[in-house]
Amino acid sequence: MIKTILASLTGFSSDRTVLDTAIALALIDAGHVTCLHTRIDAAEGAALAGVTNSQLHTNLPQMLQKIAQEENERSQHCKEAFADACQRLSVTINDDPV
Repeated sequence: MIKTILASLTGFSSDRTVLDTAIALALIDAGHVTCLHTRIDAAEGAALAGVTNSQLHTNLPQMLQKIAQEENERSQHCKEAFADACQRLSVTINDDPV
């Protein structure tokens, strides 16, 4: 009997499927879905992308801004997918599940 399901949201279109599946499983046994969305730190993302190259240092501010913008867009998509799933499936939001 599964009572808590962790739904990892990415900010991509697959979030809808992840939420629908997690909620369907939770409904079987009155379970609870916990959603998680992690963000990439722009500076760490740039470092991982190989910004050690001296040519890329001139574009570093633009790269950091682009990474931050993409992360903001993904976070917004997660929020929208969550709100949509809750509305479509009549899910009650509760920070302290019984």
